Amino acid sequence: HGGEGVVRETMFRRPLTLSVLTERRVYQPYGLKGGGAGSSGRNTLLVAADKREVDLGSKATAEVKPGDVFRLETPGGGGYGDPTVKFESGPPQAKRPKVFTPTGSVAMYKMTQESA
Repeated sequence: HGGEGVVRETMFRRPLTLSVLTERRVYQPYGLKGGGAGSSGRNTLLVAADKREVDLGSKATAEVKPGDVFRLETPGGGGYGDPTVKFESGPPQAKRPKVFTPTGSVAMYKMTQESA
């Protein structure tokens, strides 16, 4: 099976223009090597004045008023591997380096600050 997404809600406290630009609202995220598809996402505007739920689709702009709520349901990730296969000691783990070595400008800045 695929994964589930996260639900986030934002209540507006003043009139604003809401712009939404998202993906995976129609087509579910695909799985790999026999894994199932993840759940689709959804964008909903809960209109406070008349208690309506408006499906905004994946890309939209809407005027919101105080008390309106924007609900963002993110898509879940696609599954990996045949879900009927059981592992005795859990799924195989990817080989990962045992030591984390920070690199890049942030790491260099930190080293400079710590050596002062």
